[in-house]
Amino acid sequence: MRVAFVLYLDRYTRYSAYSVAALLDMLGGVSTFLVESREAVFRVIDYASSNYTKCVVGLSLLTTRLVDETFRSAAASIVGLAKKRGCVAVAGGPHASGDPLGVLLNLGFDVAVVGEGEPAIEDLVDHLTGGRELGEVRNAVYRDTDGGILAGPRAEPVELDEYPPFPYWRHLYTPIEITRGCFHGCWYCQVSYTHGFKVRHRSVGNVVEYAKIMVEDGVRDVRFITPDALSYNLTSMNQRVDEDAIEELLGSLSTAVKARGARIFFGSFPSEVRPEHVTERVAKTLKKYVSNREIIVGAQSGSDRVLEKIRRGHRVEDVLNAVSILVKEGFKPSVDFILGLPVETEDDMAESIRLAKKLVEMGARIHLHYYLPLPGTPLFPRPPAKIPERIRAEIMRLVGSGQAYGEFLEQERLSAKIVELVSKGFIRPTTRRPVLETG
Repeated sequence: MRVAFVLYLDRYTRYSAYSVAALLDMLGGVSTFLVESREAVFRVIDYASSNYTKCVVGLSLLTTRLVDETFRSAAASIVGLAKKRGCVAVAGGPHASGDPLGVLLNLGFDVAVVGEGEPAIEDLVDHLTGGRELGEVRNAVYRDTDGGILAGPRAEPVELDEYPPFPYWRHLYTPIEITRGCFHGCWYCQVSYTHGFKVRHRSVGNVVEYAKIMVEDGVRDVRFITPDALSYNLTSMNQRVDEDAIEELLGSLSTAVKARGARIFFGSFPSEVRPEHVTERVAKTLKKYVSNREIIVGAQSGSDRVLEKIRRGHRVEDVLNAVSILVKEGFKPSVDFILGLPVETEDDMAESIRLAKKLVEMGARIHLHYYLPLPGTPLFPRPPAKIPERIRAEIMRLVGSGQAYGEFLEQERLSAKIVELVSKGFIRPTTRRPVLETG
């Protein structure tokens, strides 16, 4: 039986599409088509449905993309053609995990992958080749023949060493995922609720192996995907940063790739560091091995009250300590703040502004964000707190002076669009939410 997977991707979902393609290529017996053009995807669907016994059309969905009417229309057209041609339409990504009902009922997908994608993909291929029933596909939520919504069994967390981070045989590369899952479960963030609270790490040898492959193929900047670069080798939030593990990882990488003219970027995009994990030894280790002079530090708020409410797991003093250490070692900390969190008061926002100004005086830059209500998180679907005019004026002064940067205004627009889609029932709250206080 010949099975085709047509994966539609754009610059926002390239990382996830490449990892899916890597897994499908490993499974064998599957032809995988990566398509970035909206015009081409329709032709590829026609080809796959005509020349293969089974056809799957997959899209990775981000909530922030679905607010774009043009993207929603394109996704609906792709799904519509897939179903017309007899293909199975599958949605993955963080939005599908957080809102499987909306994805199935409003966008028309046949299957939504909830949580980690690898088990669902393996089982779906097995299902299409006659090896198992659809109801046995792990991490899948789907519509049955009567229109009802059913779910397959939940998979155990995967081990990263068992899967390549990218399809290097296609000469396609992404940052190397070195850690998956997060034991903190911050109430605004999808990571713990998509990938689980059990944290898993790719081994040093495995990371080095793929880094070597990258640089030998001409890639010169080696980057990493992780919810917290300095949590490497940790399994519990009660553990202190493992300084030896970070030294071993970066030292081994340096030996492997720097001789080939490649650079190591760690603690910068697309990862950050938690402030309580910054120690003097860690900063010195980073200084010795990494090429980036910017380190992204996740503060999120200048109010200890808000940090406790959102289960952030650190205090303001940890942020001050981290910035002080990093500046001393010659780094330029870029400190993340989120304004508009539903639990914030005007006084809380004012505390964030005061802390931001203090951090600038210490030598940091401020990376400003506006709260986005993301499905699957404990804060969803609560709308953002209104930004008072005096706080907005302070924000504009920080940005205008070059002391702060970010897509704050664009995120404010996206947040309003998400709230609108929730009010219209397009995005559906499906999780039990804790009772939150605002005062």
